[in-house]
Amino acid sequence: MELNDLKLKRNAFDAFDIPVVVVQGYIGKLVINVPWSSLQSSPVVAEVSDVYILVVPKKNVPVRIFALIY
Repeated sequence: MELNDLKLKRNAFDAFDIPVVVVQGYIGKLVINVPWSSLQSSPVVAEVSDVYILVVPKKNVPVRIFALIY
């Protein structure tokens, strides 16, 4: 299956508990290969290309800052 020119919703990352909101986002191409005859032994493969995502921090959400120490 191939899908083209997909638009991301503002709440696209809500299920992942990421403190950002999508301002604008597009997926140019999404190809999904499902091996129907061998679902239990072969992987489902998803290929994503031409991705553009602009996000901003959610308001009133505490942000965790991690420092990288070398």
